[in-house]
Amino acid sequence: CLSLCRIASERPPDAGGTLQVTMESSRTFDCAHTSSIRALAWAGEMLLSLGLDRRLRVWEVAEKNAVRPQLRETTVNVTSCTEPEALSVACIAQERADENDPGDATFVLALAGRGLELCSLKGKI
Repeated sequence: CLSLCRIASERPPDAGGTLQVTMESSRTFDCAHTSSIRALAWAGEMLLSLGLDRRLRVWEVAEKNAVRPQLRETTVNVTSCTEPEALSVACIAQERADENDPGDATFVLALAGRGLELCSLKGKI
């Protein structure tokens, strides 16, 4: 399963510099993968999950301002990397229409397990 939580943090003036973190909501997505999830990473507004089932799933956070945000799966790719264990993401290019639009970005993904696989992904920043 995959869980998405919304947390809030604040530093009350009387707390002596202590940061207080509270969980505002949580939502669990059962059957996100057919086996355990080995790695998670953010690529701009997209959440990436890599499972032992060799599937790289791309999720979009829907209703971002809702108390209990939703995830919507946008893409599923079967990787050639056996027994994936790690996922790393780097933004290599940004395209902006204007200064008010965050624009699109191109990300390079490195998937590691028994081998290494590189791939790219384009999406919103």
